[in-house]
Amino acid sequence: MSFSSGCRSLARRGHVPQVGLPTAERRAVRGTERRMLGALAVPRRSLLASFLVLAVGTLSAAPASAATAELSAEGEQIHAGLPFVLALTAKGFEEEPPPAPPELVIAGAETTYLGVSPNVSTRIEIVNGRRSDWREVTFVYRWRVLAASPGQYDIPPLAVEQNDVAAVTQAAKFTAQELATSTDMRLSLKLPERPVWPGETFDVTIEWLLRRDVEQFDFAVPLFDLEAVQVAPGPGGGRTFPFPTRSGTVQLPATQDQVTDGGETFTRLAFPARITVSQPGALDVGPVRVAARVQVGTTRDAFGFRRARTQLALAEGKRQRLVVRALPETARPPTFVNAIGTGYAIDVSASRTVVGAGEPIELTIRIGGDGAMDGLSLPNLHDAGLPAEQFTVLEPPDVGQVDASTKTFDATVRVMAEGVGEIPAIAFSWFDPVAGEYRTAWSRPVALSVGAGEVVGVTDVATSAPAAAPAASPNPSAPAPRPRVTTGADMTLSDPAHTLTPVWSSTAIAVALALLYALPLLILGSRFWAEGTGGARLHRREVATALARVEQALAASGAAREGAPAATNAMRTLARLTGHGDERPDELARLETEAFDPVAGRQPINRATADGVRAVAERWAGKATAAAVLVVVASVAGLAPEPSAWGARSSALAELPTRPLGRASARGLPSLEEPSAWGARSSALAELPTR
Repeated sequence: MSFSSGCRSLARRGHVPQVGLPTAERRAVRGTERRMLGALAVPRRSLLASFLVLAVGTLSAAPASAATAELSAEGEQIHAGLPFVLALTAKGFEEEPPPAPPELVIAGAETTYLGVSPNVSTRIEIVNGRRSDWREVTFVYRWRVLAASPGQYDIPPLAVEQNDVAAVTQAAKFTAQELATSTDMRLSLKLPERPVWPGETFDVTIEWLLRRDVEQFDFAVPLFDLEAVQVAPGPGGGRTFPFPTRSGTVQLPATQDQVTDGGETFTRLAFPARITVSQPGALDVGPVRVAARVQVGTTRDAFGFRRARTQLALAEGKRQRLVVRALPETARPPTFVNAIGTGYAIDVSASRTVVGAGEPIELTIRIGGDGAMDGLSLPNLHDAGLPAEQFTVLEPPDVGQVDASTKTFDATVRVMAEGVGEIPAIAFSWFDPVAGEYRTAWSRPVALSVGAGEVVGVTDVATSAPAAAPAASPNPSAPAPRPRVTTGADMTLSDPAHTLTPVWSSTAIAVALALLYALPLLILGSRFWAEGTGGARLHRREVATALARVEQALAASGAAREGAPAATNAMRTLARLTGHGDERPDELARLETEAFDPVAGRQPINRATADGVRAVAERWAGKATAAAVLVVVASVAGLAPEPSAWGARSSALAELPTRPLGRASARGLPSLEEPSAWGARSSALAELPTR
């Protein structure tokens, strides 16, 4: 038995048979069904041999823009005992307010309203330069319908109304056929063997025994459709499957194993769920059903390939009775609210433990247990053990926040008396459904240190005249009266969050204003500096790159006939950048001669020649670097030259004394001039064209 092949599909798309309708109307109904499938929350059904005949109509023969209402069934076949989804599609209405759902009553069948899915679609068409806007609002109402027995059922006309616009469907019929049972499937619903209690969360399991592979199965669980029942997934992981419930669809996990029943081996699929019943009483739980295609053999398709041959069959469990007892009234503690479970614990902590009389204390109350936490509530704190003569509850516990199996509440209390030594234990009660009795847990006491204080109000201190001085005591040795302490008094008329908020000082305001004005000036200055020194910085990078190429060519270990031409070209580039293009130094001439010498050309470049060329390159680059630095300074002062003046600037600075660069200059690092050179540099700068 393959679990993946047996559970590969829970629902498949199908068409709604529209017997007796014209071709155009049949296409319209099928198109409406396809649009409804995208928002459907209930699995589709793909069963065998049943027809739904729906006579669809409107109020009158109105134009295309009039309101219309159409009925369709989401599924191909309808069988007794298995629910299907009936959809009503209403068009031609406004988006707001949504029309109220019509009441659907089908004699002999159970109907459950699932909800409405609004949809708004727009379209713009431009034909021959003319624009047309099209907007359509669609409301899709859905019901789950369960036919109790085989036979024909009548659907009454359904009216959809919105203000003065209305649309009505014509009466329709559908036939529910009986489905044969299969001995290859067995189905059961495992309920607790004891009575349960309102609010108790208990486990149920749907067990499906299979002897053959199945396809396209659909479940109907009447317990999940009861009004007072809440369904949640049970423990387990892995693959999940959707099950329809009254409030929607729930995904239940599935487990698979092998079991023996009546001497036969079956593959068992178990779907656990957690159920909570909110009302007491005896529940008549109908039999759980499943319809599936069971593999009964093999056949060959039109191409000759072998495929499984299946037959639609039904399996159903037994009708059961679930008793939900009312909670006992006797021995119910005052600290019980609505907690149901087998075990709970309570913990109380305080925001501070050293306070004065009249000061508030924030309490954090945590409840942990195995029961449902979403609707859990705390009892009255005074009933739970907080003495009313010592504590006042300023803010009762809030609704709380759930985190896994713990719920946290916040409350604020005020100590009213001096000498209170602790926050006493707080009680929390719950009902144990297994033991059938109430149980109570207590928190640990929280130690307090409460100093002297007196709680006063505004009327005690806001007087029109100052209080008279106390009269002299007739007994000088008597102790002086204790001054009135206003600790904890609520005498503010503003929001507590803003009562003690300090204002800004004048120094802080001045600093803030200075930063507010300095920031844009700093941004503007950096922008001017970048614009003014862009050309100089670019020139420095080009000179450094050319100098590095000269050093690389001179340091090459190859023959002079190969390295000398590269060094010569690099020197020419450097001369052009530094304004020495017309110079022909002797060192460069010796380098060219060495490159064409038949004997010396086979050897590396002579070291003396290389050092001479390197010294010339460093001298040129050093002067160009100094010129770039001066241009940067001049640009900051507003004296930056035009880009066309670079040649004249380099020539004017040709006579500036520099300190020779070392090997570092070949890597693009500029040198620093001697301080004595500043006078000559300034004189040379006087000849620079300025902007």
